[in-house]
Amino acid sequence: VVAYTSLGARSGRLDFFDLLERARDVLRDDPSVRRDYQQRFTRFFVDEFQDTDPLQVEILMLLCADDPACADAAHVRIKPGKLFVVGDPKQAIYRFRRADVALYEQVKRRLLGDGAKLVELTTSFRAVPGLQAAINAAFEPVMRGDGQARYVPLSPERTDVANRPSLIALPVPEPYGKRDVTNKAIEESYPHAVGAFLDWLLHKSGWTL
Repeated sequence: VVAYTSLGARSGRLDFFDLLERARDVLRDDPSVRRDYQQRFTRFFVDEFQDTDPLQVEILMLLCADDPACADAAHVRIKPGKLFVVGDPKQAIYRFRRADVALYEQVKRRLLGDGAKLVELTTSFRAVPGLQAAINAAFEPVMRGDGQARYVPLSPERTDVANRPSLIALPVPEPYGKRDVTNKAIEESYPHAVGAFLDWLLHKSGWTL
């Protein structure tokens, strides 16, 4: 890391992490810059907040602080009405970029402590009731925190389509390995199960491939 940083400095180049770090440094270390940006931008809307990394959180906290004199991002108070974030912790997949569900939850608790309001969107506009019920039944029991996102059951907005199943469970034609049921054998059976179902469906509809 030291060699990489030294090489970048000698060549006058910055990567994405360098840009974030320097933006944080100037906001933290220069009161006039911090005050100017706090006054210039009166509202911040951050989407996909579950992918925010620690440096980005520091920058955001400094920009939204209610006291320009405070330079410690860990202790600033957020100015009421200045920050609006949207995120889904179940979609936090960029941990290699230092985004983390734990950080998301930590910032959420902090914002709520500063007077923010939490609104959970629980309506699914895509899935019909039958499919949504199956999704809730499958995910709610296994997503109970413990280092991962808490599952929020969703309620459907659409109605089921008459005379049409919402969910079709296909049998696994070859679930066994050499002796026992194995995940590998089940996964290898998926294409055959789906292919057979599609062939039956097309035949029933009078279509052919």
